Amino acid sequence: SGHFFRQTRTATEWERISSGGRFVMSTNKAQNLFSLEIRDVRVEDTATYYCKARYWYYTHSDRPRLPVAQKLSLEVITETN
Repeated sequence: SGHFFRQTRTATEWERISSGGRFVMSTNKAQNLFSLEIRDVRVEDTATYYCKARYWYYTHSDRPRLPVAQKLSLEVITETN
């Protein structure tokens, strides 16, 4: 299973993101892919986003970064290992 969290520059703890409203999470278990879509992206969505995947034998956390700016278009930056 996978969960998404975010941490803003001023926050000391991670905030767990729940699916619903502007945040849409999807899972492709066959390919072990977890996706987070943020609809109607806002400046206040700027944060470091984490995907935490849990398998029966280990837990893995990755932290792709998505800086958000007020623009007519949004460039998505993905960090992969």
